Amino acid sequence: MPGVTSVTSAIKVAGQARSDEEIKRDVVDYLRWSPFVDAKRLGVTVRDGVVAVSGVVEHLAYRDALAIDLEHIVGVEDVDVSNIAAGPVLAGGQAP
Repeated sequence: MPGVTSVTSAIKVAGQARSDEEIKRDVVDYLRWSPFVDAKRLGVTVRDGVVAVSGVVEHLAYRDALAIDLEHIVGVEDVDVSNIAAGPVLAGGQAP
């Protein structure tokens, strides 16, 4: 803004940062209950709050929905679902 000579931030972060293990536990719990994916077909890693999910889902739309949902887990800094592919699922969750 014209005329502003300094800015002071009054924003404070509440709570403590969550460990990668805590975040991963919440992500895995979410995957177990998600109506969009079969958790047995996915792998999860968390490093510095960045969640990376790999594997196969039935539709790419499910991959995108998963990314949006995981971003809302407390402590998640970013979500990488680029290693999720789409493929058909047979009975018992197996790929053909």
